[in-house]
Amino acid sequence: MSFFNDTYIFIRKSDKTLSIFDFNKHIFYNRLDSNLNILHSDIIIKGDFSFADAWFDVDFDDNIYGIVNDKKGKLINIDITNDNIINTLILKYDYYNYFIKFPYIKNLIDSNHIIYYVISNNKSTRLIHIYKQNNVYKKNIIDYIDHNILTNFITTWNYDIPTIFYFKVVNNSEEIFTSTFDLTSLKWSNPIQITNSKKNKIYLSVIQSKEGVYHISYSEDNSGKYIYKYFSLNLSNCSFETYNHNYLSSNIMCLFPSLVEFDSVLYAYWVEYYNLYTCKSHDFGTTWDKPTLINYASSNPLLIYAFHSNLKNDKKYNLSSLFTFKDYFDIDTILPKHEVY
Repeated sequence: MSFFNDTYIFIRKSDKTLSIFDFNKHIFYNRLDSNLNILHSDIIIKGDFSFADAWFDVDFDDNIYGIVNDKKGKLINIDITNDNIINTLILKYDYYNYFIKFPYIKNLIDSNHIIYYVISNNKSTRLIHIYKQNNVYKKNIIDYIDHNILTNFITTWNYDIPTIFYFKVVNNSEEIFTSTFDLTSLKWSNPIQITNSKKNKIYLSVIQSKEGVYHISYSEDNSGKYIYKYFSLNLSNCSFETYNHNYLSSNIMCLFPSLVEFDSVLYAYWVEYYNLYTCKSHDFGTTWDKPTLINYASSNPLLIYAFHSNLKNDKKYNLSSLFTFKDYFDIDTILPKHEVY
């Protein structure tokens, strides 16, 4: 298998048109019709960028928007209307002494949320949240972060209430923490430490089922090899319960662990040595099938996308990222009708 370690964000509107954001060198914007014919191409911003520098999404009315750190002291809001790219300054920062990573934005009907890491030259890191609603503007520090490798946080939504999951070093190893925003006080709850394995972790992935259960996966160090770790989480106010702890991959470096829920079945995906593996659970993570290697044509490279969609048929899938073959943008290209050997 050939596997492209580039960064893409895939957005599908309710009219089936596709917007692909490509971070390979500059940030490119491509709009395609449902037959994958290119309708428009443009450059959002020039320079060397990665998934740690920008985020794009689509609101309920099919408006595409995003946020970009230009790495020159500006955090920029992006709105795309009729292929017109509108840049609006969100804030300026002292990029000689600070830098911003993993900017995230969520536009709701009457409010706006922005989250990002800000890192100072002395390596201290804060997880920042900015909330806007009409004339209300509130900035919070969610947590102070110690890290070995700064990696992504995950934000889930219960209607208009965000809950965030992130790694934080405790006694030299990353552990998972979580916090929830209170719309009444406009403050975040005291962070809760979810794991205590005392093992290093990377590549956090979280989805929330309609029953309110969180399904969590990541790569965890096991004697120098990072393997796929999964568990379930019930979270209620300041209390939590974890269960169904499972290691899913072999003792080979596991990259890009992710989860998909479809038709009451959980699918786990990950990459080992450029090969894509999967296994599934029919009992919401209690037991898992034996991992299998996905069959594919060697001339057809595999890509991973951050995924957002307003298309009704896509909403039956619960996922945050999508593995698919190059130039194929149907979820079930891989799931759930893939052939394995």
